[in-house]
Amino acid sequence: MTWGAADPVTVTVSVTDSGGVHLLDTFSPPLTQNSGGGCMSSTTSAKSYAVTQFHGESVTLKLEATSRFSNGTFAFFTKVSVQ
Repeated sequence: MTWGAADPVTVTVSVTDSGGVHLLDTFSPPLTQNSGGGCMSSTTSAKSYAVTQFHGESVTLKLEATSRFSNGTFAFFTKVSVQ
């Protein structure tokens, strides 16, 4: 997972079930682009979460990216799987 444009993002990962919203994580992925649009790094984040407490339930997995700045919020999530 990486973020684009020149603005850092905060990623929030949560699960919603019949009992409400359960926050799994909040983090800032590594910087990959400088303010001029050039590549700074190809480093990405790999994350995994234990979700066995939701086994057998119908749930919604939410991946949310937010930014406090003016260039917009861009985040790319790849290879997302639930097992």
